[in-house]
Amino acid sequence: MPRPDATAELTAALKQRILVLDGAMGTTIRGYGLEETDARGDRFKGNDKDLLNNGDILTLTQPDTIGDIHKRFLEAGSDIIETNTFSGTAISQSEFFVEDPRETGKGRKDPEFYQKVIENPFLQDLAWEMNVKSAQLCREWCDRIGTETGVKRYVAGAIGPLTVSLSVSPDAEDAGFRVATFDQLVADYSHQIRALIEGGTDILMVETIFDALNAKAALVATQNVFEKDGLKLPIMISAAVGMGGETMISAQKIEAMWNAVRHVNPLSVGLNCSLGPDKMRPFLSELSGLAETFVSAYPNAGMPNPLAPTGFDLEPKDMNAQLADFASAGFLNFAGGCCGNTPEHVAAIAEGVKQHAPREIVSQEPLLRLSGTEAYNHTDDKNFLMIGERTNVAGSPRFRKLVQQGKLEDALSVARQQVDNGAPVIDICFDDGLIDGVSMMTRFLQLVQSEPDITKVPITVDSSKWEIIEAGLKCLQGKGIVNSISMKEGEEAFKNQARTIMKYGAAAVVMAFDENGQAATYEEKIRICERAYHLLVDEVGFNPQDIIFDPNILTVATGIDEHNNYAVDFFKATKWIKDNLPGAKVSGGVSNVSFSFRGNNPVREAMHSAFLYHAGKAGMDMGIVNAGMLEVYDDIEPKLLLAVEDVLLNRDPGATERLLDLAEEYKGVKKEVQSADLEWRKATVEKRLEYALLKGIDNFITEDTEEARQKYDKPLHVIEGPLMDGMSVVGDLFGAGKMFLPQVVKSARVMKKSVAYLEPFMEKEKEVKILADMKVLQAGDPSISDEDARIHVEKSMTAGRVVMATVKGDVHDIGKNIVGVVLACNGFEVIDMGVMVPCDKILDTAIEKKADIIGLSGLITPSLDEMVNVAKEMERRKMKLPLLIGGATTSPAHTAVKIAEHYSGPIVHVLDASRSVPVTTTLLSEERREKFIAENNEKHEKLRANFNKKDKKTISLDDARANRPDFDWSSYQPAKPEFTGTRIMDNQSLRELAEYIDWTPFFHAWELRGVWDREAKVLKTRNSEAAAVAQDLYKDAIALLEEIITKKKFTARGVYGFFPAYADGDDVVLPDHDTTFHTLRQQIDKTSGKPHYALSDFIRDGDLRSPSPNNFHATYLKDDQKIKKSKERLPHWFQKDSTYAVTFRLADSLPQTVIQSYRLEKEHLNKLRREAQADGNSAQEQDATKQLENLYNEKIDKALDQGHGECYMKDSTVAQIVTDAITHFDGERYDLAAWCVMSNHVHLLIKPRVGHSLSDILKSIKNFSATEANKHLDRTGTFWKKESYDHIIRDDKDFWNQLEYIKYNPIKAGLDNYQFVFVHDDISCDGDLRSPSQTRRPEVAVTDYIGGFVVGIHGADEWAAELREKHEVDSAIMVQAIADRLAEAFAELLHHRARVAWGYERPNEFNHNELIKEIYRGIRPAPGYPSQPDHTEKEALFKLLDATSASGVELTESCAMHPGSAVSGLLFSHPESKYFAISDLQKDQVEDYAKRKGWDMITAEKWLGPWLGY
Repeated sequence: MPRPDATAELTAALKQRILVLDGAMGTTIRGYGLEETDARGDRFKGNDKDLLNNGDILTLTQPDTIGDIHKRFLEAGSDIIETNTFSGTAISQSEFFVEDPRETGKGRKDPEFYQKVIENPFLQDLAWEMNVKSAQLCREWCDRIGTETGVKRYVAGAIGPLTVSLSVSPDAEDAGFRVATFDQLVADYSHQIRALIEGGTDILMVETIFDALNAKAALVATQNVFEKDGLKLPIMISAAVGMGGETMISAQKIEAMWNAVRHVNPLSVGLNCSLGPDKMRPFLSELSGLAETFVSAYPNAGMPNPLAPTGFDLEPKDMNAQLADFASAGFLNFAGGCCGNTPEHVAAIAEGVKQHAPREIVSQEPLLRLSGTEAYNHTDDKNFLMIGERTNVAGSPRFRKLVQQGKLEDALSVARQQVDNGAPVIDICFDDGLIDGVSMMTRFLQLVQSEPDITKVPITVDSSKWEIIEAGLKCLQGKGIVNSISMKEGEEAFKNQARTIMKYGAAAVVMAFDENGQAATYEEKIRICERAYHLLVDEVGFNPQDIIFDPNILTVATGIDEHNNYAVDFFKATKWIKDNLPGAKVSGGVSNVSFSFRGNNPVREAMHSAFLYHAGKAGMDMGIVNAGMLEVYDDIEPKLLLAVEDVLLNRDPGATERLLDLAEEYKGVKKEVQSADLEWRKATVEKRLEYALLKGIDNFITEDTEEARQKYDKPLHVIEGPLMDGMSVVGDLFGAGKMFLPQVVKSARVMKKSVAYLEPFMEKEKEVKILADMKVLQAGDPSISDEDARIHVEKSMTAGRVVMATVKGDVHDIGKNIVGVVLACNGFEVIDMGVMVPCDKILDTAIEKKADIIGLSGLITPSLDEMVNVAKEMERRKMKLPLLIGGATTSPAHTAVKIAEHYSGPIVHVLDASRSVPVTTTLLSEERREKFIAENNEKHEKLRANFNKKDKKTISLDDARANRPDFDWSSYQPAKPEFTGTRIMDNQSLRELAEYIDWTPFFHAWELRGVWDREAKVLKTRNSEAAAVAQDLYKDAIALLEEIITKKKFTARGVYGFFPAYADGDDVVLPDHDTTFHTLRQQIDKTSGKPHYALSDFIRDGDLRSPSPNNFHATYLKDDQKIKKSKERLPHWFQKDSTYAVTFRLADSLPQTVIQSYRLEKEHLNKLRREAQADGNSAQEQDATKQLENLYNEKIDKALDQGHGECYMKDSTVAQIVTDAITHFDGERYDLAAWCVMSNHVHLLIKPRVGHSLSDILKSIKNFSATEANKHLDRTGTFWKKESYDHIIRDDKDFWNQLEYIKYNPIKAGLDNYQFVFVHDDISCDGDLRSPSQTRRPEVAVTDYIGGFVVGIHGADEWAAELREKHEVDSAIMVQAIADRLAEAFAELLHHRARVAWGYERPNEFNHNELIKEIYRGIRPAPGYPSQPDHTEKEALFKLLDATSASGVELTESCAMHPGSAVSGLLFSHPESKYFAISDLQKDQVEDYAKRKGWDMITAEKWLGPWLGY
């Protein structure tokens, strides 16, 4: 049984004297001469492995020997003896009882292996017994010797280091591999700790720490046990260090170790094992000067010496002298011995230390103390702590790219470089939609542990997702920082997260953020920080030194007046925090302040330096800063510094404008040149045209074009001369990366306007030239027809003719349109055929127009198959034209493997618009064509070879299903939406949608890579020129968006809904709607131990009902029988051998108003029925009768479900009493088809047996349940209403309606997974509507919900077509790009509303930034995308929602949505639901999926083609 907390009495004793520990159990055991048979005993004599070296087993097989050893140590003077449980865990014992897979060639030890170990009942029971018995044995001897001597003795439960390491990989080829997980160690240690406590341990001793991360797992386990079991015991911690003073495996130094464990407030910290006392002395001296608690030392008896009796050098007299030296130096509070120390050694140690006073506990200056393998203490001389931010995917595009590409070794070099450059702490963040944050944080930090130069510094685990933070904490052996937590989700969530951080021993960044949002003003900053501080310090017990406030560094110089004081408010808040919240630190992301000047590094660097200068003066302690973007404060140019500080300090209203003006000088382009300077208008007309094309300025293009037409003898020469010269410059700059796509598109617009002006003048002239050239051509070859000659001549006037099309079934064309613009800018004639173009039409047009090249585009995956079809048809037609492949789902590998093999002509994958010109030009070049084609074919061969290697290991479908995620469904209550069915969102406000737009993909469409900062309204990219272009593009987009909204150019329509559902394997079944969504499961082999996901995993399985032993046969009222009425007994309707639907309720369950309303309407309907009978109006009579039958459900049942009046059955004990009463005579006096006990009423579908009346049955049920319930509730008086509602079942339809009503009554009342409801699983009926086999009902109860949605933006395609007619190509592309963004915004808005309707998110819980970053609970995966790549699942979704009618969105034959600006998806609410990717499907799953879908394999492989792994 648990012992009382002995901390106080041990503390008192330790202040009086040095307490003595025991010695080496293993060394002493060897003195008894035990053999293998002794270790085995009778119990383990058949074990396959030797047990002699398993000293812990001797507690069970040789308890007398172990007891004698304990007795000898106590008699030698030990105040504390350790249990014989150094290896008392399932993991350690597995070494002696479980076959090693490495020895048999069956595999390796890994997390899967050790999961089986810790779940092994034999090992669990053995570990429990071993620890309990050992503690009891120690307890017995401590109490006996304590009583005999009058000196109290204590039992220390020994918790050893295990035989696995969390810090080091045993695989030389994979530094990130770990044989076990942190959670597995915590589980195993927890089991041991509870057993030690059960056996009577006084102290828990985490000892011989080789691996500091293992020790952290033990300490977390200890705190978990204390928290869950409501107890507390003293903790002793002791590390085993090597010759350099680092832990033997994880290489953590002394002070770093103390910084990492001090949060548990141990009774002591110390050193043991590994070294003799002489080698241990300097490290013990260091520790004793650091530790603000008691210090222990129990070294080995010198170095190993096999010739010595104990196996070690030092004799008792030597240990006496050495430990006496420790004591006299003031190092000790506990003294003992480890390896080689016998009871005789301990007696000598006790004698040596007893004359010396115990060490006095030191007092350390309160500081923020962190550690990796080395300590970092934030002392005054450290000034500002600059946290390295290059290992943050949000702050370092290079790091993000390396991570996304899986180049983690290179990513490690980024971390190493930061440390080499002097970063004392590094920030690691993987918050990116394309990165699995939990697994990547775990993997990367495990790799960091293998790099001594990196792991020496503390780590900041940075994420907006709590699960990623906790995953990171499980990988830190030292004391790191969590970035961040806040009160956004309320106080309780905030405190719980803080307690967890404390448990792991980390500091925490606390954002100035609460339930109302982010603090922007000084008053809000200090209010939130003060509130958070007192919660942490006063209620949680958080060390104030470990609290790091981030009062929000926000962007200044935005042009918005409210933002002008942001920096001043931060400075003031910092000073207030430092003055009023003792110990708290202040940090922040410094780069935020300068987001208005993205792309202008000199200004940003000056702003950062000036900001830090003033923030530092206010007391700011640290910040996440790119050291490469800091100017030396004193070196900032005076005029720039003045302008910057005017802004930061908000000295006057004109500060922002002055800095913006000045910033242009440092950007290299003065503001006057961009706007007001019209110097270029003084140049020649040729230069003016060139400048207009380069800058995209069309203000003067008409007059300049006319001037050029007057100057040149022919209008065509204007195009061939200055216009093409200008466009050549544009093409060259674009190809060199010095112009960006939005600029090129603007140039194209200027070009088209100029050409459009010239066209009327050229038409006649052009026709003359064409006729002349045709004449020359036909003179050389009279067989050429006029039509062919014209096509040839027109084509010769261009750089080449390209036919482009989005393939059949696909409606997406933004990318294609951009490529068309770029090609046209470079002199190519582009024949754009639009979207959803059939194969034959594409090829016929190419032949007719004598095209030089065909370009195919597609976004959805079925388009890939259509591209294969086009290639096959080109081959069949013996065509040799080059074929270009592009679009979001295409890739070089897919082109090489799946498409190129079907076409012998040149086939090239074009990555983006910037590659289209050089590829096209080269393919049409006589000199370069053949070499390019040969190189391209060689690339294809390599891609095919790599693909055929099948590097990715896969597993079978059965194994993948066996490794599905193991969620705790027993304690999970699915979220219940506020409605089921659908809701239509017709004519949704575009203004509201605009707030949900994520602009980052918009810029990607224009090939501007980076992340859009919503707050600063800048594109985060290293390319300053691209950032400037993005700024201009954004302004244009906002202007166009405003026009769209104000002029109602678009219409937004959508539909969403919720539906009861359950998971059936890999399918999600919606029983009420005859709908099944089929999902696919991951099959890539995962060595990390992670699950293999399918979307169905996030829906609860159906509640399987236990089969009833007997069939329920429903019988009904016969037409020739009459219903009898009884005046004596209730119910008042009865008929022999009939089935009844019965409802009875509590006496006080309904208000009189409800009852009165029911009676009045009932009287009214009875009157109507009587009048109809009298009038012979059978239709009216039937209608009144039907209303009467439904009246009870409509009035009474509805009110009952709403819980008016008393609801005694909310008490589960009362509900069980009623349940027992109902079911007691089921099968004897009556048969039950269904029943349900609600909070204030009961439903039965019941058939009395012969000799038992329904009245008597109900009376028996009511009397028994009322008596027992009143006893439980300690009440008297009437429990049940006297009368009951009874209804004789008339036919099959009536029966099933009543059964369904009972079955779903709890769900309608919001009681999912309700236990007090039953539906018989084997039912047959008298009626002839269904045969008995057909009337068997599903054996599954619906236990969860799924949602679905479809949204579309209408009007974009039509407007874009009008703009193209006006030659406003860039505006047309932008219209479609904005429509796409609005569609995604609509989906995000709808998902937001759905989560609120689902009840697990408050309406304003997240701001728009957070919604865009998807940090909320729940997912909205779309059919056809990574988590479920089958586009045909949209068909079921559209049918379920009646989506085409509700939203106007239609499906094409390839299941693309039209209009193209449309989004659809499913909605999942499970808190652990996540996006994942399906790839490399194996044949067993495709066969299974085809069977589930009702497909043949050809169809399945067609739709799943890109994801096949065979």
